[in-house]
Amino acid sequence: MRRTMEPNVDHPKWLYNALVTDGNESLESALVEYWKRVLTDGSALAPSARTELAIEILPKTFDKDDPGFSQAIFYTSVNRQCEGLGTFLLRHSDFTCIQSEGEDDDAFEREQQVWQLDQYAALKKALKDRAAWPLFEKIRASGPFGIRVATSNGWIDFRADQEGLGPLPENDLAGKETIPDDLLQDLAGGVLDIPWMRIVEELTTALIQ
Repeated sequence: MRRTMEPNVDHPKWLYNALVTDGNESLESALVEYWKRVLTDGSALAPSARTELAIEILPKTFDKDDPGFSQAIFYTSVNRQCEGLGTFLLRHSDFTCIQSEGEDDDAFEREQQVWQLDQYAALKKALKDRAAWPLFEKIRASGPFGIRVATSNGWIDFRADQEGLGPLPENDLAGKETIPDDLLQDLAGGVLDIPWMRIVEELTTALIQ
């Protein structure tokens, strides 16, 4: 794995701090290395300059596209991108969710949502690695520090030290009938009562009809 600094045409002062795999590196080990790089660089910032880390994982969706990637950005206490650090990228061939020829866009969006949530589960597992977790605890001990992860319709609380993720954005839940109950329950971390939610849906549908 190699680290490169790449220009950011849209925001020149925030370079892309990229980790590029050599093709033989597993995603699991790459995610651990990614956490180490992000948290090591972030720990050098003043606490007020990195009160939150925003992460989004985007896949390669067509064969002709560039590899998918994860991007991570530190935000200040006033929700502005921090000065001094750019956007941390991790490119990996496993960040791939291909839309089949003729596949309905709405159906693929829901498929991609499930894929994305699965990536965040892998990201959380990598953070718990003994090479990464102490770096996270070091940052958290010095002041308020949260992590959020993006979906197509909003943000989810990463809840690094808990099971599962925070509640999904409302617009993401609009397509929840395509998300397996066990995955929803795991990701909700007990916040949502999935069986009860299904009953409420059925009653609501019956009343509307």
